[in-house]
Amino acid sequence: LDSYHSNTEENQSFDIETISKFLQIRHVLERWEISGINRKLQLKPHAWVPIDDSLGKSKEKASELELILKWGGELTKLGERQAMELGDNFRKSIYPDVGNGGLLRLHSTFRHDLKIKTSDEGRVMKTAAAFAKGFLELEGDLTPILVSLVHKEKSSGMMLDQSGNINIKKDMADCKAYIKKLMNTDKEMTDDAIRLSVPAGQESVREALRKLKNPYERLKELLKLIWNIVMQLEERVQQSDIEDFSNDKVRREEQDYDRGQVEIKFSTRRQDPDEENQGKFRQTELKTNRVLRANSFLLEWDPKKPARGETLLLMLDRWKNLHREIYDEKTRLFDVTKVPDVHDNARYDCLHNFRLNIKGMDELYDLVKVLADCIVPQEYGITVEEKQTIGSKMCSALLEKIRMDLIISRRANDSEDMLYNLDLSHADDLPINSLGRRVRTRLYFTSESHLHTLLNVLRHPINDRSPVITNQALQLISHTKEVCYLTSFVIRLFENIEAKKDDKNRFRVEILFSPGVVKHPLLPDDHLHTAPLITLNKNLNSYELEGSLEAAMNLAAKPHVDKSAHEREEVLLRQQLAEQMMMEAVPETFFDCSSENCGSEAIIEIADPE
Repeated sequence: LDSYHSNTEENQSFDIETISKFLQIRHVLERWEISGINRKLQLKPHAWVPIDDSLGKSKEKASELELILKWGGELTKLGERQAMELGDNFRKSIYPDVGNGGLLRLHSTFRHDLKIKTSDEGRVMKTAAAFAKGFLELEGDLTPILVSLVHKEKSSGMMLDQSGNINIKKDMADCKAYIKKLMNTDKEMTDDAIRLSVPAGQESVREALRKLKNPYERLKELLKLIWNIVMQLEERVQQSDIEDFSNDKVRREEQDYDRGQVEIKFSTRRQDPDEENQGKFRQTELKTNRVLRANSFLLEWDPKKPARGETLLLMLDRWKNLHREIYDEKTRLFDVTKVPDVHDNARYDCLHNFRLNIKGMDELYDLVKVLADCIVPQEYGITVEEKQTIGSKMCSALLEKIRMDLIISRRANDSEDMLYNLDLSHADDLPINSLGRRVRTRLYFTSESHLHTLLNVLRHPINDRSPVITNQALQLISHTKEVCYLTSFVIRLFENIEAKKDDKNRFRVEILFSPGVVKHPLLPDDHLHTAPLITLNKNLNSYELEGSLEAAMNLAAKPHVDKSAHEREEVLLRQQLAEQMMMEAVPETFFDCSSENCGSEAIIEIADPE
């Protein structure tokens, strides 16, 4: 690379852009140690060709692959502590301690069967370990907890990672194409057009479209706000001595330093001390906070540097990439699939880089939040039929596992599927009152896509089955804007031991839901708590839920969604807008965005992770 760089200086015919990219790669490789579970190798198919297999059946084979070697997606200290707090609160709310140690005593005496499964994403695995640390009141680092308690098996990967099913990708691609047409419409949307644009009836999406009014105009505002961030960062980079932060290797302490190190209102063993011990508890808390601050890297957070060892140059580069990728100057169309990336970057900087005082970041976050609210839920299906089909296919393995968990828990032999049990041969010597008590807990940690699709499966029953969540809960979910970090679904199974064994009402299911960490990132104080669990249904027959899950699994085995669904919705939108424009005498087509001249005005081209 050094040789290539010197040759470039001598021969200007070399690609300057290419060498700058190589230097950026070397910069990242030298500053961070690429190791551990955050390394990931991905193969993404981009093109397919039809072939015949050995039996003469037609199938598709990937003809173009993108190889991605990435490092990143690390769990921040704030995210780690949020997961620990959730684990602690989860134990206290779901397994209340009525004396004698509660769940922790059950777990320590082999009467609690716990299994934790995750996808293969490093940050998901660390989240599971941090949750387990708070859930079981464990001490020490996350690594031994992850190794001993968190399972990432091949079956877990198939269940909790996107399966790569080509039909799912095609269905979602159709949905994204529909959303792209909708969001690139340079026309103020009426209530009727909004209603037709969201046929599944999700009120949060409709409300977001009402706020946007003209989606294309709002996207142009977003582009200007991103460029404003880029200009501020370029000015700061020019004023800084880049050599000071481009050659040194990032230390572990610096890489870990984020807002989670300064949020001190946290304890995995939070108590409500009585008045007599109140002063003693407060002194201990203050002492703990002083130790935390003393052990943190940089007692005073340098307001000129981004958090977690990132440099201003790297921060500038990621915002430049977003500005370049979200808008195509030739077609004058926005790539709305990049809106979630802009949202994630803005949320991260609001949380962890707020001390940089970047002007306009708050305005950018508020706007991109509304855009994401109407884009992300629609990526997993526009119509009810699409939401059912995509949801069933994407999480079919998870649905099957949940169904089997319910069936096993209902069986008389409650020792099935339990690796370790209490040895009752020494019952007389054990100071345990309820020797026969068993608690089975299954925890699954997965991606946002699985949570969106699982929510769609639960809220849209298949084959006209009875809904598994109440009408009141349906309205509440309809107004839920997003599924944030640590979004939770909880399914609890209860047994009425007084009912007859053949009575279907002997087993009752309760379903709960929390949208996760929903607090605005720029609000002060505590960012450690998730939204409380709300009840979707507390009196559901177990057989009814199992039947709904089985219906979704059967749907997943059928051919993918009817492709004409989008065309039908587009025709309705065209008709609606045509009637409106005839009244207004405005000769313009609603969805005609295929030509390069689409759009009402040009945006001047400006020069220049997951």
